[in-house]
Amino acid sequence: MIMKVMFVWCSLVIILMKQANATPLPDKENINPEEVGPIELLDGEMPVVLQGDILLNKNEAQQAKEDDMTTGEIVDSQRGIRPNYVTLWPGNTLYYDLSRVSGWFDHPNFIRRSLNALQTKLGKKRDGTDCMKFIESTSAKNRVKVTKGPGGCYSYMGMQPQPQILNLPFSTFGSSCKKVGTVQHEFLHALGFFHTQMRSDRDKYITIYKDNINKKFLRNFDKYTEDLVDQFGLPFDYDSVMMYPKDAFAGGLFKKTTIKTKDSSKQNKIGQRDGVDAQDVEMVRKAYRCD
Repeated sequence: MIMKVMFVWCSLVIILMKQANATPLPDKENINPEEVGPIELLDGEMPVVLQGDILLNKNEAQQAKEDDMTTGEIVDSQRGIRPNYVTLWPGNTLYYDLSRVSGWFDHPNFIRRSLNALQTKLGKKRDGTDCMKFIESTSAKNRVKVTKGPGGCYSYMGMQPQPQILNLPFSTFGSSCKKVGTVQHEFLHALGFFHTQMRSDRDKYITIYKDNINKKFLRNFDKYTEDLVDQFGLPFDYDSVMMYPKDAFAGGLFKKTTIKTKDSSKQNKIGQRDGVDAQDVEMVRKAYRCD
């Protein structure tokens, strides 16, 4: 009888996993899904992954390689945009396609609500129109195709020459991308923004404990010179939705601290995924010339 119950239970779990299109992630409850990185092939090739959740196309990867050879560091900014490296969305309009995420976990509606909240927070331009519009479309040539495949949360950087993948699996197994801030984080990548802790001035505000970082991911903590990026004259933002959490990419069985804030009151606040903060909004408004 016990064996029969266990068999039925295991069968039910497998069925639920298949229906949710969810693949269990590594069995740490506190793993950050933005650190997992893609494991599925896109267009028949494995994309280049930067900082755990950013995909680079061939041209971007080649540019990164060239910059790596000349400066010793892969070009990316944190919150800044390098004009010849990232393409902004023309007309301040990003098109997104949810046709591949229908199903369980209120997937499409949760993403719509998260983007509507982002659009509202970004406010209006001087002419009264939205600073940034997020429009659902299955036919726009340049659009973000949201998927729910395995491998965590990830996105391409800026607008791509063709429809681009942005992966947001929602799951009750392991880690999930179902947070308003995580959805907005990945869409900010799609808008053209990198991570906060890569700023050239970051050493004034945080300490990176390299010995606690998984050695495979040390490059995810490179710091980049100010002349490579535009930080828009904004100060370092502990509360940014684009900031890594305190134990990002930690190595070993137990997640040790990899980022220590010099303002101790901010230590448990970095890496928040509640949603964009006021300075995230200002960053987007400056980049997309909404003021």
